[in-house]
Amino acid sequence: MASPEVERIAEEVMEEYDQSDDVKKRFLNFYENTVENNLGGNDLHGLINTIELEDEEELDGS
Repeated sequence: MASPEVERIAEEVMEEYDQSDDVKKRFLNFYENTVENNLGGNDLHGLINTIELEDEEELDGS
């Protein structure tokens, strides 16, 4: 499980960018799998695709 500090930061960021609890859970799972377990083979693209952007925000493709 992610440390309480990481969970707190994730909560703050998700609230700031108006993200759903599902996105927060997926981020924390991704964090655990890649950083804490050093697996790195998880689906970052799938996680990124779940981010909910405001209508005026666009991805720049980089």
